[in-house]
Amino acid sequence: MDLPLRTRFLGALVGVVVLSGALTILAGSFLIKRMVIGEAERRVVLALKTAHAMWERRLDEALKTCMVMADGDIAKKLSSNQALDPVVLNDLRVKCEYDFLHVLDGRGIVLATAYGDNKGAQASSSPIIARVLLEHRPAAGLSLLPLKDLTTKNETLTERTRIRGHLGGRP
Repeated sequence: MDLPLRTRFLGALVGVVVLSGALTILAGSFLIKRMVIGEAERRVVLALKTAHAMWERRLDEALKTCMVMADGDIAKKLSSNQALDPVVLNDLRVKCEYDFLHVLDGRGIVLATAYGDNKGAQASSSPIIARVLLEHRPAAGLSLLPLKDLTTKNETLTERTRIRGHLGGRP
């Protein structure tokens, strides 16, 4: 069966339009998806860089605070066998926004804390404390503490470390 020339041209035109529309949709969705994922990756990288810079600044502040404490009044009191006031240590802890603050001797024994407890106890097995005791140089870093250690330092720390969330749709 012979179709009129007009019908064949119309069919060819519709075919070209449908094919080019489909290709345009595929190309557009691919480009948009690539741009959205690329933008998300850029934002994540920027957020991680910002967080890392803030963390480095915080560690540097902690290290400087410890160095000032070691060279300042605390060192003078320790060298003359004077007791360290837990209230003064707690004020320093609050000002520096630390969760806890311990003063240790050269063997890692707790001499004083901001909460006034644990005096004479062995410091935690933190790799940072171990490195300081080994190298006799100041250091700052991050270490994980067992939950039982937090409860002995401050009850509010235990509550602040809890992660609340929903598992399986149940509270």
